[in-house]
Amino acid sequence: MDRFCHWIKNIVFLAVLLIPSVVWANRLSIIDVETPKPESEAQNATISVYFDYSTNNQMPITGLTADHCSILINGKKPEVVQSELVPFVEGDLGVGVLFVFPISKIYSEDSYGIRTTLKSLLQKMDRPIDQLNIVTYDHNAISQGWSAASEKKLISQLDAIQTTDVIETNFFSSLAPTISAFESLRNVSQKYLVIISDAEGALFNDHERSAAIIGPFIDQLKKNNIIPIIVAYSPDGRDAMPNIDQIRRIATHLDGYYYVTESESAFQQIMLSDVYKAIYGKYLLKATLDMSGENALPMGSNYPLELVVKTMHTDAQGDHAKTKIDWPELSVPDVQSDLTPHSAEINPWEILKYLIVFVLGLLAGAGIMRARRNS
Repeated sequence: MDRFCHWIKNIVFLAVLLIPSVVWANRLSIIDVETPKPESEAQNATISVYFDYSTNNQMPITGLTADHCSILINGKKPEVVQSELVPFVEGDLGVGVLFVFPISKIYSEDSYGIRTTLKSLLQKMDRPIDQLNIVTYDHNAISQGWSAASEKKLISQLDAIQTTDVIETNFFSSLAPTISAFESLRNVSQKYLVIISDAEGALFNDHERSAAIIGPFIDQLKKNNIIPIIVAYSPDGRDAMPNIDQIRRIATHLDGYYYVTESESAFQQIMLSDVYKAIYGKYLLKATLDMSGENALPMGSNYPLELVVKTMHTDAQGDHAKTKIDWPELSVPDVQSDLTPHSAEINPWEILKYLIVFVLGLLAGAGIMRARRNS
């Protein structure tokens, strides 16, 4: 029997080793690409690639350098003149983030600490190119409107928000104002919806009706390219959240983020670390490429660009992400032939030197001819 069990363990171990690497593959996706400015030099074409690189359990992969990354454009790998990898926040792409949370009677700040934790998170979000908004709800929902993260306007608004006397919470009242708020959002590269909820209140106990409402909401999020971050939260523990699978659907259907927290301290940790990293824990690769010669591209659209990341944790092929880019017309410097006369400053001493050599050559030749005649 012991030998049989040992044999089974060996079989299982070998099976794990033979599982295709794709099962353990990381998640690499290109957020946006900034191509060179028109008429810039083809030999020094600067390109910026914003990308997200995380594990399958949504943890950002850290420790990357530019040496781990390579770029292929139109199937070719151009020479890299120089490159650097910097955090996403050092780039020029803004994000829009909308927070949704309840303010009805049972969600007191003393028990839940939602607004206090959000204020700490908003202090970390201070880029003027980022837009922030809040939708609060009891049986109705209100949007505070978008403002630049650097203005800290939402912090003042959070100070003014109070828990209401409404007893029954209606999470579903927040869905329409949320979509409406995102439809008015402009000039950002990515849109994030952070929902903080225990999935309790009106309609959640009626799974069929709630599913009929959440389904179209998911479709609207997908249509507007909104990334959901769902934080299922109750300081009373998991037993106080029997319906959280209904809001989990929002994350799973859209490849978003999902966290469960059962205490105020754990909630603070998730918001200030995990949620912040889900939004900002991304990369910007700045590369100057030599796009002259065989790598030259005519101005056009839909050129394939591929980003490859290889680390000690990837296989030999690395992780790949692809997108399409528009390519501008670049400046190619004229290459002069050796036969082309070059303008240069005339040096009279050089001319005199050649004249002396020429005259001496004539005199030597005349002397040789005279000697032959005399002989």
